[in-house]
Amino acid sequence: MLIAQISDSHVVPSDSENGKLMGTCAHLEDAVAHLVSFRPRPDAVLVSGDLVEDGSREEYKLLIAILAPLKADIPVYVAPGNHDERETMREMMRTAGYDYLPEAGFLHYTADLGELRLISLDTLVPGEPGGHLCAERLAWLDARLEEDKRPTLIMQHHPPFATGLVRMDTMGVAETAPEASVVGKYNHVLRILCGHLHRSISCGFAGTMAMTAPSCAHAVELDLQTEGRLAVLREPPGASIHLWRDGCLVTHTSFIGEYGAPYVIAE
Repeated sequence: MLIAQISDSHVVPSDSENGKLMGTCAHLEDAVAHLVSFRPRPDAVLVSGDLVEDGSREEYKLLIAILAPLKADIPVYVAPGNHDERETMREMMRTAGYDYLPEAGFLHYTADLGELRLISLDTLVPGEPGGHLCAERLAWLDARLEEDKRPTLIMQHHPPFATGLVRMDTMGVAETAPEASVVGKYNHVLRILCGHLHRSISCGFAGTMAMTAPSCAHAVELDLQTEGRLAVLREPPGASIHLWRDGCLVTHTSFIGEYGAPYVIAE
């Protein structure tokens, strides 16, 4: 089984100032083409938040259109990030066939991935760059983990660990210990799959592994020393490829773009 993950597409109209600077629509189109042609074909695609830049209806309309070729053949599961707007996302995405999103409340849900199970969490705090898992959200997670003991992936936008990226660490999950206390009760959580950081980062967490996917657009600078600095740069965009085989989950980074044909060493 193959699960692909993209993140932080930050879709914005191409003719806007931000769109001209970052080209996020074109980047997402490239990511979709990359995953449509990926072999073996992914069994599901996860999109771990910051789907759009400002949470507008226009942006979600663009997002839905760009994802359509992917969604036509592969199940696509989305989670909200801090740049998303919960109610607009709910309305627009449900209308476009993402009807696993709940009709009201937090945008939590579960999905059957065959041998695996997905639990998607809503860490969004409206108007804030950081995330939060309040008592209500954690109780929901606890109940979902208790009811089904299949190997499970948790998807959430904000990572529950500090990374050393000084500025970004002020914008993670506000308190990580409560989530750790819930996740640590169970031994069937394979990964906590996050976005937000625009880099591929992994960390042991509560007896499992938490990790962030690279952005399919721009990267956040790898700056482990400058307090207050936040910069983005044009490193190669990428996707996380999670391979489930023989009871083990292995994660790869697949860079999106053309980097020359492989030099074949052996057949």
